[in-house]
Amino acid sequence: MSIINEGFLRFSEKDYKPVVAAEIFAAGWCNLKCDYCYIPKAPFLKEIHDKIISRIKSGEMLNDLYELYGEDLQELGHWGTEPTLTAKYFKDFYKKVIEIFPNFRKMFMSSNFMTNPDNVIKFITEILPTEKALTVGIQFSIDGPSWITDVNRIGGSTDLMRKNVITFVRAINEIGTVHNVTTHVKPTIGPKQLERMSTYKDCKGYYTFFDEVFTEIKEANFNNKVRVQYAVNPTMAVPAVYTKEDGENYALMLKHQRHMNSEKWKIIEPPEPSHFYRWRQNIDNNKDYYNKHHQFECSAGSGCYAMGDKPKTVHSCHRTFYLDDKRYLDGARSAVFDPIFKNALGNMEDIISDTGIINWDDKYNLYKQLYVNRCSKDFTKLNVSISMALCYELAQAGLIKKKYINPRNSYILQQTACYTECPVDMRFIYGSYHIRDMNFLRLWGNGALEEMIKHYLSKGINSN
Repeated sequence: MSIINEGFLRFSEKDYKPVVAAEIFAAGWCNLKCDYCYIPKAPFLKEIHDKIISRIKSGEMLNDLYELYGEDLQELGHWGTEPTLTAKYFKDFYKKVIEIFPNFRKMFMSSNFMTNPDNVIKFITEILPTEKALTVGIQFSIDGPSWITDVNRIGGSTDLMRKNVITFVRAINEIGTVHNVTTHVKPTIGPKQLERMSTYKDCKGYYTFFDEVFTEIKEANFNNKVRVQYAVNPTMAVPAVYTKEDGENYALMLKHQRHMNSEKWKIIEPPEPSHFYRWRQNIDNNKDYYNKHHQFECSAGSGCYAMGDKPKTVHSCHRTFYLDDKRYLDGARSAVFDPIFKNALGNMEDIISDTGIINWDDKYNLYKQLYVNRCSKDFTKLNVSISMALCYELAQAGLIKKKYINPRNSYILQQTACYTECPVDMRFIYGSYHIRDMNFLRLWGNGALEEMIKHYLSKGINSN
């Protein structure tokens, strides 16, 4: 049995499920410097990048995966900065993956598509082995029209990303592949864009832009070799500071989405609030909130682990890549302006040693990490009581609506924030897995939750 699953079995034999998914640190360098990125671009990142390439080529990364997962591995995600920069080095890696992991079936890669699209095309058509059909997920990160993407990234990036994504889809259709290729967009917006998205004109223009992009993608997908997801649901940049005013603008954006949901679009699915499907699923199954924790949480440190750039090193998730490098912490401290986050970075070494990044030869700390991760998710009543107290304080201070002084209302609000926040960020920023991110409470507590509920009711209530 693998090291991870042995640890899970030790602490939860009754509800034991094998851990079958892994995130790998696949790139340490990026060709962009995005406005909302929490990774400060510094020369030492190239050193990390070269180390990652060495781990891939030498077989060290593959050996570590086998030692950690045994034969249980089924899914791999390429994470880091820009994974396409190392895609060409994975040919021998994946040839051996399908040999030593008999149930391996799926891989995922995200790209900003600012690099040569051949990196992705050749990865699918030449690097991945053809002996076995895999599900290959490719995510592209166009944030929206030029007034969003060019501002978040660099001038001209909108047009280049659009062109490269279409080139990628067309090439897969022309060349063909045994693999089942899927693609979807992950647009990100931050506080700077919320004010414009609060106006109906700009919100409509945002979705009109993506409707045009996906129309071109559909034309390029003439042989239907790529399964395209046509949903466009902007996610909020994290970590970030969101104010009461941002929350009010966010509510207006959700209101516009709700009204545009009934409009006719050429290609894209009707606009939905970010995380709506997960939110609806959790609300529909709320009776299990206190006894089926896996259903209401992210998979970090429970259903999935991540492997860093150092040998035999396991992370809770890809969010903790870089954090075991002092040079990164020093760079982040100088780049971060949020005083709360800056203070958290000052104590990061203690946090890391407590939970996040473990050498698995140290079995005590590995099992301790498994234990702490489960404690953070299984003590639901503790999490709820702390969150509701925060809602009460924020409502009293006028930072969210006064209605959230009412316990019934604050209960629903804290649940909504729980569904959208990152537990790893909570530990880093507030020093505890149990304290909810007040930025998300402000984001949802100024009208956005009401808009989500209206949208939910318009879809019909689950009869169960």
